[in-house]
Amino acid sequence: MMTFLLSGCWDFQRMRDRMFISGIAVDKEDDGYIVGVESLNLHSGGGAGQQQGNENESKVTIEKVNYQSIEIPLHSLQTKVNGDPFYSNIQVLIIGKRQAEDGISGIISHFLRDPDMRRTTPVVFSDNPIDLMKVKQKDQRFVSEYIKELIKLTEETGRTITTDIGSISRAIHENNIEFIPNIKIQKNKHEIEVNGTSLLKKGKIVGSLNEHETTIVAYLKENTESGSLHMDCPQSGNGSVSMDMIHTSSSLKPRVENGALIIGGHLKAKGYLAEYTCGNGSIQGKTTLHKLENEFTEILKKDVYEKLATIYKRTGEDVLNLQSIFEKDQPKMWEKIKPEFADMVKSPIIDINVSVDLILKGTES
Repeated sequence: MMTFLLSGCWDFQRMRDRMFISGIAVDKEDDGYIVGVESLNLHSGGGAGQQQGNENESKVTIEKVNYQSIEIPLHSLQTKVNGDPFYSNIQVLIIGKRQAEDGISGIISHFLRDPDMRRTTPVVFSDNPIDLMKVKQKDQRFVSEYIKELIKLTEETGRTITTDIGSISRAIHENNIEFIPNIKIQKNKHEIEVNGTSLLKKGKIVGSLNEHETTIVAYLKENTESGSLHMDCPQSGNGSVSMDMIHTSSSLKPRVENGALIIGGHLKAKGYLAEYTCGNGSIQGKTTLHKLENEFTEILKKDVYEKLATIYKRTGEDVLNLQSIFEKDQPKMWEKIKPEFADMVKSPIIDINVSVDLILKGTES
């Protein structure tokens, strides 16, 4: 008899008693926070402050609380929803840029320590996070799921950088730069797009990169499996050539010579020939594969040198985390240049070897 009693379920919750949270938006509101959640509620109808909708459709609930801890607004929000919030299925955390300029360390700390949250939850920034949560995409029940797909690192999306709660927390504690995708509502207010990245340091925004600059930094910071490279036909200027990046690898070897910071190393890129319409704008133009590789190498090298110099000059930040390379590989040199490093990093000399390995794609060679 005792065996039967012990084997029963005594602390379960019915699915219809839960509210499944798909996305959370957080922004600065006066001296506190404004929080919005997108959810699938298995109830019909909606509670106070909740957008009405049909059963099993996504709903957005909003709460404003002037309190310095994010925990209080979340607790207050729970009184406005039907069912017990279930956070383990969150697809994305959207943080307002206004809040990020003020600081997000407390927000990240809360979501990192909450047992219902996941460290791998993607994080994005937006000028209007609450409004973004309300943008309905065609054939998409959840905005949060659409955003998660939009920032995925795949050949189809062409994205090169994404981040999550765990990565941001680690960057804050190690005093490194982290890159957060920016999501923007387009002028028609019915579509959204990725609009470059924001640079986060010590939990605050310290600069931004456009989409092209983000791609170049991604190629140099870590191995990537996606991206694209496009250029006009080098000789005629008529037509264009594109390649789909399938792999990039880099090895940075910074050094100091005559008081100047030199960013050395190499960048190797491998990709498919995606489009070739040189020669009177038609696909009949002819060239050798070796020549194309040289041309792609030159255009990528020019991008690396120009974009990297511009980024360092404009932001004044160590976007490639060169400090960690010095600390690991050249500790004596680091101790020597440490006092002047912040000034050195504003105007580095770029000396990176670039090479492109081009692979034909399709039925024609």
